[in-house]
Amino acid sequence: MSELEKYCRAVREAGYEPFEIISEPWSLYALKDGGYLRMRANIIKIARTTDDLGNMSFNANINVTVGIIPSRKLRGPPSIKPPTPQDLQAAVVEDDVGLATVQDDWQSYKLEDGTILSLKLIPVNVSRTSLFDPNGEPIYDVRHQLLLKASLPEALRRKGIRVQQPPIGRNPTFIT
Repeated sequence: MSELEKYCRAVREAGYEPFEIISEPWSLYALKDGGYLRMRANIIKIARTTDDLGNMSFNANINVTVGIIPSRKLRGPPSIKPPTPQDLQAAVVEDDVGLATVQDDWQSYKLEDGTILSLKLIPVNVSRTSLFDPNGEPIYDVRHQLLLKASLPEALRRKGIRVQQPPIGRNPTFIT
């Protein structure tokens, strides 16, 4: 048995689904203040449950990565003190920087049964603060929403299995 087969067996035994990465592109946005926002969400592990009615749901451990390439003109004095969430809120100098989409793609994963899960991280609000990181770059507060879309293979759809939506107001937002 290969190491990959051992890994997949261990994943299943732990109650998770082995998956293949189809694509994990970055989304890119141009900020109105001259900077750029890069972001993506990646699945680390995923579990699936199916209830007695055939409704399927997914529980995923997801890593969110967000980065800003700021305009050089916005640099300030470097600071080594990491800000608290309260520091960030109190230091906002531009509440909604505004952005334009440059590239906005879905991250996609294929489960063993052919189910395709797709993620998209959507920026909701980008605020610039008066605080600076150790490189003298401005610190931004980025609020985002995570979308998860599940596409079931025809064999599962013929059995009447559906993807169950999570309760309203909870993340992630499912699109079926």
